[in-house]
Amino acid sequence: MHRTLLLDAVCDAAAVLAPAVTLTTFRDVPWNAPWYARRGFAVLPPERWGPEPAALVEHERALGIGQAPRVVMRKDLSPREDH
Repeated sequence: MHRTLLLDAVCDAAAVLAPAVTLTTFRDVPWNAPWYARRGFAVLPPERWGPEPAALVEHERALGIGQAPRVVMRKDLSPREDH
């Protein structure tokens, strides 16, 4: 529950500045990629990563985190409407 509230807060704050939230996570860990997928994130193929996610994946590789079990995910955001 708390993780969902935190993620919702991040997405609400980001919606003011950006059209989407992008992250990297472990593909096969149930509380990673599958958890994000249930909350509206979708796996992006490498050709759609863009420069920032590509640089992050490269940095993770340099740290020894293999890309095979990792994915880049994105959630498109609706602009937040303040009342």
